[in-house]
Amino acid sequence: LLALTQKGLSRQEAYKIIQSAATKSFNTKNRFEDIIEEDTEIKKYLNKTDLEKLLYSENKISHIDDIFREAFET
Repeated sequence: LLALTQKGLSRQEAYKIIQSAATKSFNTKNRFEDIIEEDTEIKKYLNKTDLEKLLYSENKISHIDDIFREAFET
């Protein structure tokens, strides 16, 4: 979302694109990353290198313990 707004989209437009991709991923059981990589609207703003950095960054897993703790806290 943030990457799209940094490329010139409004927050509302970026949210709509990401929400649509997330819904499609959920409904089709396809990976969110695959949906994002093939989205023609996203490709207008983010190239393959941009997407790889966002989707496959090691930074995503650096907080995995916190994410799981928060998600499964009882």
